[in-house]
Amino acid sequence: MLINLLIIISLIWLALAAAALCIPNAYASFLLPIIRVGNIFNAGLTALLGLLGLILFQTVSFSFKFLLPHLSAMLCIDPLAAFFISLLGFSLLGISCFAAKYFQHFSINQQKYIYGFMALFVLAMLFVVVANDIFTFLFAWELMTLSSYFLVVGLEPTRLARKAGFLYLGIAHVGFLFIAASFFLLALSQNLSIAFPQLMPVTNVGFLANIIFVFALIGFGAKAGLFPLHVWLPEAHPQAPSPISGLMSGVMLKMAIYGLLRFCFQFLALYQQSWWGYLLIFVGLVTMFFGVVHAALQTDMKRLLAYSSMENLGFITVALGLSLLFYQYHLGVLANLALLVTLLHSLNHSLFKPLLFLGTGSILHATGERNLGKLGGLIKKMPWVAVWTLIGSLAMAGLPLFNGFVSEWLYLNLFFGYSVESHFILAILTPLIVALSVLVFGLAGFVIVKFFGIAFLGQPRESQLKQTVPISFLEQVGLGWLAILCLLLGIYPNYIIHLIQAITINLLPMSLPAVKTTWGLSFYAHPVHAGFNPILLATILLILLGLIYFILKKFFPVVNKRVAPWDCGYKYITSRMEDTGAGFSQPFKQIFSHFITIKLTLPTSENLLYYRARITEKIWHGFYFPLAAWVIKIASYTKITQQGKISVYLLYMGLTLIILLSLVVWL
Repeated sequence: MLINLLIIISLIWLALAAAALCIPNAYASFLLPIIRVGNIFNAGLTALLGLLGLILFQTVSFSFKFLLPHLSAMLCIDPLAAFFISLLGFSLLGISCFAAKYFQHFSINQQKYIYGFMALFVLAMLFVVVANDIFTFLFAWELMTLSSYFLVVGLEPTRLARKAGFLYLGIAHVGFLFIAASFFLLALSQNLSIAFPQLMPVTNVGFLANIIFVFALIGFGAKAGLFPLHVWLPEAHPQAPSPISGLMSGVMLKMAIYGLLRFCFQFLALYQQSWWGYLLIFVGLVTMFFGVVHAALQTDMKRLLAYSSMENLGFITVALGLSLLFYQYHLGVLANLALLVTLLHSLNHSLFKPLLFLGTGSILHATGERNLGKLGGLIKKMPWVAVWTLIGSLAMAGLPLFNGFVSEWLYLNLFFGYSVESHFILAILTPLIVALSVLVFGLAGFVIVKFFGIAFLGQPRESQLKQTVPISFLEQVGLGWLAILCLLLGIYPNYIIHLIQAITINLLPMSLPAVKTTWGLSFYAHPVHAGFNPILLATILLILLGLIYFILKKFFPVVNKRVAPWDCGYKYITSRMEDTGAGFSQPFKQIFSHFITIKLTLPTSENLLYYRARITEKIWHGFYFPLAAWVIKIASYTKITQQGKISVYLLYMGLTLIILLSLVVWL
């Protein structure tokens, strides 16, 4: 049943892509509404496929001839794949509803272009998850990269879009080479076997396992936006349409986490090393810190959210590293809990981050502006968008009753209640991880206050904000769907945690105990009395709020008065007196000045009121620019091979073919 549903879903995505890219404009007015409905319907089917896979908890396989007569595409849906299909489907359902109306103000050619490559993008991510052999995985991975590249640059790319697309494509292909190399080494150790079942786990690989792991980390880290391969993230997201940014941030980045999970816990399960965990923790912590610091300094809403995604992927990487590390130190319960946090926060981030990108898209559509310094007062013009965005913001900040809090609570439970004195390095490392994590969580709260407060509260900073364009009902449905899921997983996370725990038991051979509450609503947290009952907390808060409201209205009645706020002695208050996005984060520019480069453009005699400050990462001048100069210098020595003669190029091709055939015979 699962395979049949997978085939149907895949064919529908393929048909939607073909229809969108190939239909003449004369039939577009008739077919585009069908494509929009098809996207929503197939997103629902994708979510259903993942949910059924989790509930049935089966492993089903299938293969079919693909491209070449002797090359088959092998597919498999196991519990881990089903989880990531669910992650894709539930996030995509909200995005598809929103996109159905959001893209209607685009031209017909732009709509065809976006819907076509969006369908290919989703199909590629689906096949990345269900691929059961090396060739299918690499083909799907490359299709995912290329389709997302076309979505970033757009049909009529601007200079910034071309620059962002080139940067994204370059780093993505560097990552692809490392992933392909890691798979090649895996296959080489198993007599060139390319089927995943024969690589789970690999044997007779020895020290080569360390090289394979490092290659996989670099390759998947490039796609996940891990430091220092993150530089494409803040460039690509602002150029892509908001629904595409949500899909890339919420889902595509998790494909890299999926790949790391396959390598660490299945392909290389027999060769895990403790230093792998230390390396993942270090990379994750650096990524978290740099991501949240740069997010705090942004004034462009989409760049802010892109850096925030970097922080969240760092958090997931730290949890993954802790799982490996605890398992190597035979702390099986902690390893299981850390792996649960890895999967749970991947799911949580796939819900609240697309919600925030869609909220940003609503603001951009309504006002034509994404600069926080020019926004303000939108809660009065867009109240429902403000509500949905607030829910996503609180989830991202990790506050109770929202899904982001659940994974952060479980993460902190990793460090309390267990004795690690017998492991000297862990005893030293644990306080450092906790301190830096708490710092990052606090800065994330600051980022959310800045993001939501400046955009929605206060007075409009620009006159055109007073005439906003209302968003449609279907866009509200897309936002509301993701917001409700954020609330649902925050108030009642037990069921999904139960499903995820079954997956972690498959990957690690030790189960996770549950903390029972008096209502029988168990919350899988820490075996040592660190339980948290969100339903009980929500009930208590609602009762207290109702009681306080009743007491105030009954015993302390007051007459409401509307008066102007205190104006510090000025005659009247203007929006220029409000904090801007840059002004709000000014202290952080000073505190973290060692990690950033600030280029100031001072006021001129004609304009004494404003100055410009461009913030860039020091890694550009310290690593990427010297690397680019070195590559250009090396490339200059190879110009001799570019003769401009077809006969010479045919000779190159012939020599390459002879070398490859010799390599095949030798292997």
